[in-house]
Amino acid sequence: MKTIDQDELFRNITQFLQRKGVELKEGSYSKRLQQCCGLLADVVNTTNKTVARACAEVDQKLKDIRETVRRPSGRKPPPQPAPAEPGPVFAPPPRPQAKGRRKPAAKRTAPVASKRVAAPGKRKVARKSRSAG
Repeated sequence: MKTIDQDELFRNITQFLQRKGVELKEGSYSKRLQQCCGLLADVVNTTNKTVARACAEVDQKLKDIRETVRRPSGRKPPPQPAPAEPGPVFAPPPRPQAKGRRKPAAKRTAPVASKRVAAPGKRKVARKSRSAG
């Protein structure tokens, strides 16, 4: 996008107002309007530069990410020796692979004889023997 001159915006607003029947004369109002148009033009120009720079950075990052994704990663399988005999004409279909590792089977143990346990809330109290004397 082209940059906007500070006076260009003010001239366009002045022409627009003249077509609507409002004439701006030299004075504090027109000076303030001219300052605001200059400030607005600076903001628009700075924003355009910032957006262009941000787009360039995003494009570069995307290019780097695409390159990383395309680059082969991980270990390469060892080279397989050439088969000595020609294989069968029709190979069996490949078996589907499991999605995750299998969990080892749980070990089974012999059942344990249960001990009598006091009911909750009741305690076993050792009774003291009463001695005479």
